[in-house]
Amino acid sequence: MMHQNFYNPLCFIDLETTGLDVINDRIIEITIVKLNTDNSREIYARRINPTIPLSPAVSVLTGISEAEVADAPTFKELSEEIYKFLMFCDLAGHSIRSFQLPFLTEEMEKAGILHFPFPGTKLIDTLQIFSTYEPRGLSTVFRFYCHKELPADNTTETDAKAAVDIFEAQLKKYGRESITKMFADASKYRRKDEIKT
Repeated sequence: MMHQNFYNPLCFIDLETTGLDVINDRIIEITIVKLNTDNSREIYARRINPTIPLSPAVSVLTGISEAEVADAPTFKELSEEIYKFLMFCDLAGHSIRSFQLPFLTEEMEKAGILHFPFPGTKLIDTLQIFSTYEPRGLSTVFRFYCHKELPADNTTETDAKAAVDIFEAQLKKYGRESITKMFADASKYRRKDEIKT
């Protein structure tokens, strides 16, 4: 509604992919909603053959089967029309900085399009807006899960105990099995220059 205050159309991008690895995983679905400066909208939506297998987990998560993308065009085959659809637009989306844009840039490069995003392109992430205006610090999370206020003494002991209370509330709300799946390999968070080969 208020988009006419911006100089360029805004393209809101959402992707489904074969996984989270920007280098090795591929896009299987793309939708771009172009919000023009006159508030009209254009939609570009395509399924994409990733040229690599889809895991059963990805099919369950995305609702897209390998059969549904088997005869779809590859990203390389669609890259020019996607590039032209995005031309002279600023980019937007939810988690676009950490997910959609890195994947789209990598796919464009694999397709031989090296000048994406275009110089001067602006980027707006709705997750960043949300995080800025609806902070999710420890006190907010504690209030949400524990239904009480975090003590204001701001000590490490208070914060560590609050983290335990939050974790226990999350276990109760989501179940042990769901939480267990979220455990990560802590060694992945070491500084890369410290990892001995």
